[in-house]
Amino acid sequence: MVICILVFSFEQGIAQKVIPRSSDLEKNNHRKQKTVLLIDTQQRLHPTQKKDRIQLPEITSSEVLKSKAELFLTKNKSIFGIINVDEDLRIEGILKSPAGNHLRYQSIIDGVPVFGARITLSINNYGEVSFASGNRRSKGNLRGKQVNIQPHQAIELARDYLRVTGELRGNQISEQMIFDSKDKGLLLTYRVQIPSADPFGDWEVFVDAVSGEIVHVKNKIIFKTGTDGSGMVWVPDPLTSAGVYYGDDFSDNNDDDHPSLNNQRILVTLKDLYADSLGLYVLEGPHVKLSDRDSPPDKFPHLEYPDSFIYSRSDQNFEAVMVYYHIDESYRRLLNLGFFENNSVEGLLEFEADPHGYNGLDNSYYSPFLNYCAFGEGGVDDAEDAAVIWHEYAHAIQSNISDVSFNTGGETLSLLEGCSDYWAASYKRRISTFNWNHVFFWYAGIRSAEGDTTFWAGRRCTKRRSSRNHHAHRPWLSFI
Repeated sequence: MVICILVFSFEQGIAQKVIPRSSDLEKNNHRKQKTVLLIDTQQRLHPTQKKDRIQLPEITSSEVLKSKAELFLTKNKSIFGIINVDEDLRIEGILKSPAGNHLRYQSIIDGVPVFGARITLSINNYGEVSFASGNRRSKGNLRGKQVNIQPHQAIELARDYLRVTGELRGNQISEQMIFDSKDKGLLLTYRVQIPSADPFGDWEVFVDAVSGEIVHVKNKIIFKTGTDGSGMVWVPDPLTSAGVYYGDDFSDNNDDDHPSLNNQRILVTLKDLYADSLGLYVLEGPHVKLSDRDSPPDKFPHLEYPDSFIYSRSDQNFEAVMVYYHIDESYRRLLNLGFFENNSVEGLLEFEADPHGYNGLDNSYYSPFLNYCAFGEGGVDDAEDAAVIWHEYAHAIQSNISDVSFNTGGETLSLLEGCSDYWAASYKRRISTFNWNHVFFWYAGIRSAEGDTTFWAGRRCTKRRSSRNHHAHRPWLSFI
């Protein structure tokens, strides 16, 4: 619960909200740009095929990496709205990860950066561009745009708009940038940053460099701060971590406790936990918030100590901790790969999830309209298998970084589902190679290497499966 203290001023008969003032001052005029994702499935390493591919020595030369990236961008320039790679893009940095190298490019027009328009390319350890993500910006130029406002004047105009008083919390910055306006198209602006104490916030203000008009205003500060806590979870599920198949001691048994299952729990860090209005710690943070939207009803824990989220697997709170930990880990994995800047995917900030939903039925889902996930309880509780959590959250990633439609079928839907399976399976495979190709190992109740199942047919990342009615919203095709 957030308590807002309102202070009323009766001067001139106006009631003013002092904290916060973001809602009054913010102005949203940014056109949402289409996000482009390219995945070359023909060049990805397959566990049972293409064994003749040889991993190259580590590429350390930035020039070699940039040369490979430039060739790829040139071949796909129409997809990204690029006319000339050298003139339309400027490299900002190269991030190294175990999967390869990730090159980040800033889109520019006539040498001026375009706000929110970047491209990230991943070059794997085989020297191939394996993944590309970027925003397709509007084409245009700055011909005829005459700058009438200077950087210091833009700062003053922004300060006047915000009614800044008192000392600042840091330096003010003004940089020239192109802004894609909803109603006016491409504008030559100044992006002004003001870390103000009053009104409190990290204010980002776009000022038209031609007219001086305030175009767009956003408070970028995150008001809540988190505290790291601890909890017990399965990583990713008890069968994978124990290296056994479903059965005997490793059976669901109507969600009962068993030493073999509880012993597979591990203590993990629950990062950036928030506190409620009473100072009690809850399973809410910057990347995920538990929300009881669906039946059956949930009562989430509110604890005095952040290190106390420790439950046996039969406790309903165990699934709640699983959902918080694994969604938070999933989002942080994206950040580590270098695809997003400054946690800027707003739809994935404080993303909501219900660990016990869908009326308790044996299914889970992602809702594009409400932008949250819910997990069912039939058979094995869905949220007890990290692969289910990573899979459903992958749909949220797809929805929030692209204009993809889920109201589709055929190859498009198979690709969406396959990518979600891949996201889940790749996480599992980083932890253990035991039976990794069965995506939902614990959830389906896989009883043997041949894939004999207990609850439903499950899915593999290594071959096609015939369609069945159970879990019909998930086609039986996956890629890795």
